[in-house]
Amino acid sequence: MHQRAVRGLVAAAATPFTEQLLPDAGQLARHCRRLLERGCDAVLVLGSTGEANSLSVEERLALLEHLDQAGLGPSLLVGVKNSGGEWSYTARLLRELPRLSVFTGTEEHLLASLRLGGSGCISATFNVIAREAAPVYRGFGVLPDMQRIHHLQDRLTLLRRTFAGCSMIPAIKIVLGRLYPDEGWNRLRPPLTTLGDQEGAALLEGLRGAGVQGV
Repeated sequence: MHQRAVRGLVAAAATPFTEQLLPDAGQLARHCRRLLERGCDAVLVLGSTGEANSLSVEERLALLEHLDQAGLGPSLLVGVKNSGGEWSYTARLLRELPRLSVFTGTEEHLLASLRLGGSGCISATFNVIAREAAPVYRGFGVLPDMQRIHHLQDRLTLLRRTFAGCSMIPAIKIVLGRLYPDEGWNRLRPPLTTLGDQEGAALLEGLRGAGVQGV
């Protein structure tokens, strides 16, 4: 494992499971490649979104070995992510510790954090909306039309807020189950359970209304 400076969009990847509820390493590798192709700068595997707490040490090591053999070898990322979603705390870190790599934990604060020198965003919802986040990050400081950047950020915020009130991991998986023709995305390791029918339908309808295709 090596250490490298990473900035930008980091997806906290979900983990697909086989019918026997074993981690599907091949499908995870394909998903990681898709995320990179859709604008992510790095992919964080085996975090809380990846249900690592429900995996054994042996299962985690096997997944990392498979990813390494697939050319997706892990790096050690150094920095701070504010998972609490409180903008005032993120802004304080950015102002008082300018040499520290600070990542916001929600797309809602991506543009605001970049304005203060933030390193980017680490988010679970990049599993679904990385393509919509990429123009905000890539365009900041490059596109002359800041009004356009603000418009892109407003849409990104709307997409993120569509997940508000849902249990995040089941919500991510129900969407991935619609986007990709593989049952592995519809499976969760206990104690997690799937979203209720009404909650899942409302989430998908909200994403369709916001312009997300394929759900």
